[in-house]
Amino acid sequence: MSESARIYAFGEFQIVLERRELLRNEAPVDLKPKCFDTLAYLVENSGWVLEKDELLRALWPDSRILAEIVSSSVRFAFKRCLLALIEALRSPQ
Repeated sequence: MSESARIYAFGEFQIVLERRELLRNEAPVDLKPKCFDTLAYLVENSGWVLEKDELLRALWPDSRILAEIVSSSVRFAFKRCLLALIEALRSPQ
């Protein structure tokens, strides 16, 4: 990772935090904003075990809604992230 640019690389992917961009072999991967936020938080905290409450506070800091609704939103965002990554891997470059 470059500290100045805050770019993380994993496999064929790079996540560029300042540009809010996920790349696969330098081509952009389409991600919804919450999906990007989820992926970025997980990548920035790789190597750590994250508790659900910590993830919820990080991604929905001002949320006053029920925890089960937020949990469902986290699962949905995570699933969309995985599907976007799988789709990117299936697409020829």
